[in-house]
Amino acid sequence: RATPVGTADPGRLWQTLTVMPNDIALSVGGVVRGPNGGWTAQAVAAAYDPWSGRYVRVRQPTYPRSDHGATVLHDGRLMVVGGHDGPRFVRAVELYDPRTDRWSVAAPLPRGRTQFAIATLPDGRVLVAGGFEEPGEASDTSLLYDPRADAWSDGPRLTVARALSAAVQLENGDVLLTGGQRAAAGTAERYDARAGVFVFAGTLVAPRMYAQAALAEDG
Repeated sequence: RATPVGTADPGRLWQTLTVMPNDIALSVGGVVRGPNGGWTAQAVAAAYDPWSGRYVRVRQPTYPRSDHGATVLHDGRLMVVGGHDGPRFVRAVELYDPRTDRWSVAAPLPRGRTQFAIATLPDGRVLVAGGFEEPGEASDTSLLYDPRADAWSDGPRLTVARALSAAVQLENGDVLLTGGQRAAAGTAERYDARAGVFVFAGTLVAPRMYAQAALAEDG
């Protein structure tokens, strides 16, 4: 049964929601609707504690963004990447440390990117794949971030330009991308974390876009 838990701030769209190592659910960014009907990206974070059933106060990030990506690094920090600020692509990257409740700035994206897939790989690097790349076309490129060097490098090409897809990380560390916009809508592909390449992963029964995916208990 679903139980309403309320909200700590005005309702937002296109934010990220990530479960941290301490079980806190951290919501970052998103857009709110203004009095004139327009939508404005926010530099905001809200944390929900499932054990107390209440929101807890956390320090706010620096950069407003929506349609961005977030992933937990192996050291427990949250990495928040890219997105939109209105019509502007965001290149900024921030790291949140739940132990100190502080944000820090990491190396920015080489180019602005939004609505992409993101995952922390078994070797500790972060994969950013597909999405819309500045100035606005769906991309078949990927990037790899090394948190030890605080540096980005080019990753392998996807099998097709893929944005607005669903992504889920498998038990072996591979990342499955499903559906998306246009040519990607009816297909899936998998990032092979050991080989470092994208491989075709089948055709969907029905094309889909803006889907969600989660790993089942049987893998």
